[in-house]
Amino acid sequence: MNIHTVNPLVHKRWNDLVARHPRASAFHQRGWLEALARTYGYTPFVLTSAPTGESPKRWHRFLPCLELDDGHSFSLIPLCRLHSAFLSSPWHDYHASWSHWRDVATNIAGFIPLGFCVFVYLSSKPAIKLTAAITIILGFVTSLTIETLQAFLPTRSSGMTDIITNIRGTAIGVMLYRWPFTQSC
Repeated sequence: MNIHTVNPLVHKRWNDLVARHPRASAFHQRGWLEALARTYGYTPFVLTSAPTGESPKRWHRFLPCLELDDGHSFSLIPLCRLHSAFLSSPWHDYHASWSHWRDVATNIAGFIPLGFCVFVYLSSKPAIKLTAAITIILGFVTSLTIETLQAFLPTRSSGMTDIITNIRGTAIGVMLYRWPFTQSC
């Protein structure tokens, strides 16, 4: 059996095939794939046993995929990874785009409340010493747990950048509580 590669962004009848497939979703439509290609630089492709010029109605076996910019491939139907990286390094996560910096800011902002609230709680317990260190360690453990679970989810990726930014968010939450303005409230 020969395997052929098709580009769903230029194939005229790709959306028709997706509409008829029982396991397809909106995430397989051309519009979504175009958004991923523009935003993240991913390259969508389809592996099929049908010759490239053949009508999609005759495609009995096909596998839509994305090639990520780090060289890994990601399957869309069925939802499983062909290759995955666990806790990818920060230099592999970095993209010179606003979406990267938005993700960094979101991760930091998302963990500020954790750092603030846990530090407030631990500070109210006189028997607990080193509350700032314990709070930041808890932020690290929470982030590591999230990233470990994301490694097993088909639409998520696991990266050290997220852990670093989540720890920074936790530390900022601790510093906000220690800030003189919050102490006077």
